[in-house]
Amino acid sequence: MKFKSNGLALVDLWFESRIDFCGTLVWYATLEEFKYRLLPIGILVGFHASPRVLMTGIIVSSMWFGLIHGKPSHLLIQGIGGLLYSIVFLKCGGVEGRIFFPFACVCALHYAWNGLVFGKIIHKTARKRRSFSYATIYNMNTLYIFGAKYLFVLSPLLGLWWFVKLPKERRKRVFIFGLLTLPLAFILAKTASHFYMNPRPFVVDHFTPLIPHAADNGFPSDHTLFVSAIAAVVTFFNRRLALLFWLVAIAVAVSRVAVGVHHPIDVTFSAIIAAVSAYIVHFFLKCYNRHNAERK
Repeated sequence: MKFKSNGLALVDLWFESRIDFCGTLVWYATLEEFKYRLLPIGILVGFHASPRVLMTGIIVSSMWFGLIHGKPSHLLIQGIGGLLYSIVFLKCGGVEGRIFFPFACVCALHYAWNGLVFGKIIHKTARKRRSFSYATIYNMNTLYIFGAKYLFVLSPLLGLWWFVKLPKERRKRVFIFGLLTLPLAFILAKTASHFYMNPRPFVVDHFTPLIPHAADNGFPSDHTLFVSAIAAVVTFFNRRLALLFWLVAIAVAVSRVAVGVHHPIDVTFSAIIAAVSAYIVHFFLKCYNRHNAERK
């Protein structure tokens, strides 16, 4: 997303009209997803383009998506982001010619990312003005505190409700998948935390967070990792329902950043670790089942 002005103007817009700020954030993200995901991918899939042509179109649109964000240096970062959005679009049904659900998925991810990025910009810019406080920037403190401390419980409750309604055979598959994915995500996260030290925001900027927390390594976010791992498991069995779980994960991630106990990179990589763990388990089980089938 590209604003016509810098961080100071963003802070002004936030304080002048929160509705206009959020509306602008959502409008530009939706417009970009329409132009750089829905339109090119939809046309290529609609005309039954070959995989090579489809991939070329995705790369071109992603690079263009990076260039429109201003600086040439954004080409790499935003271009990679565009590729990831395109992959999500295809995985959520875009490759099958679906429109609404894939579009809703990439828009939700784009909204969440913009919220994290611009929240950080507002944070830093307002501190330079010496007017920063979480009480003034985030006027929904109670909601953020609830999201940061308690919302993660919703994911296992929803997962349990979904799990008990599954047929017995499918329930067994989900149980095995989850039993492997969650510990793997935890192991990868703990390993990553030993290689990357990221002091929490309230430690770096010397303020009191909205919720009490130990001043330890904030990378990655355990809460976000947990709910993202559940969402990743559900994704491989029910993509439509998984959208709800990912929305909960996004809400938890945004709340953890908003209350001042995590940086955006902490929650972002937690979701990535969870998704990678689920994919590794999926690949392993697929190879294992194929091997057993060949033996028979």
